[in-house]
Amino acid sequence: MTGLIDLPNELLEEIFLLATCDDQRQLSRAAVVNKRIQQVAFPLLKWRRISKFEVGSLALHLLRHLYHRPLVRTLVLYTLSTLNVLERNPNDGTRANLRPETLAELAEAAERTMPDLAEFSEGWIDRIDDGIIDVVLALILAWANRLTEVSLSFRGRYETVDNSVVCRSLSRLPQLRTVEIDMGYFLPKPENLGSFESDFFVSMLSGSLTKLVITWQNRYDIRRYSGFNILSPGCDENRTCSLITEAIGMLLQEAGPGYKFSKLRCIDALDINWEPESLENAVELGKSRCVRVIEPISMIRSIL
Repeated sequence: MTGLIDLPNELLEEIFLLATCDDQRQLSRAAVVNKRIQQVAFPLLKWRRISKFEVGSLALHLLRHLYHRPLVRTLVLYTLSTLNVLERNPNDGTRANLRPETLAELAEAAERTMPDLAEFSEGWIDRIDDGIIDVVLALILAWANRLTEVSLSFRGRYETVDNSVVCRSLSRLPQLRTVEIDMGYFLPKPENLGSFESDFFVSMLSGSLTKLVITWQNRYDIRRYSGFNILSPGCDENRTCSLITEAIGMLLQEAGPGYKFSKLRCIDALDINWEPESLENAVELGKSRCVRVIEPISMIRSIL
């Protein structure tokens, strides 16, 4: 036992997962052995593979338990709130469910530990104080800086208060390997669609990336929740998909040996509508850069 508890946390984590077969009951038994074992087993027991947790609760946990921050390896979020996608109001769920004094603690910790991020986005600290979920999520990403897998496939959410700090935090994760994102969260409002930059993925993602999964399921949620057969007034779906595929092309230009994304091996954008020529160019460019671009099933059928 003495030799076991002297091992690094990362190795202990893997041992526990193998020994317990990721079984929550077995992990709970291991967590009561002693304080050293509890430090590693508890975060696995509480958060591992749980996708529907409250963002504010996780932020509070990482605020209170600093030694758990480097233990977070996977973050999966399918929803941030039960947001009415057609309008935003003070009670729409875009704010973290935390007490004002707790939010003040989070803001103070962010200002103290990440002054450069605070300078990047004006008023970021104040928005934590206000409980804006976007910036609380950015704080989680900044603290859990050993993440290897992140899935931000928010459903039922179309607008964002400020996703720039989320993008900034994602770009600073040095061990990030797999990213899944729903573009509904990251796209600008329809009237500002022209502001979507072609280097979006290049600037947002870490050079350690090996696989990128891009979806836009959010647009179907909007149709269902709104009761209409349109995305939103002024939203051009074809133009939006075209901008996304252009950004994918820019990412592929930065892939391959000697480039920023030298480890990138797969791009999955099955939910994006491709122009046949654009898809063909992306697939060929991907092959030349050792990156597999997964073709949408609809496109394969049209070719056959």
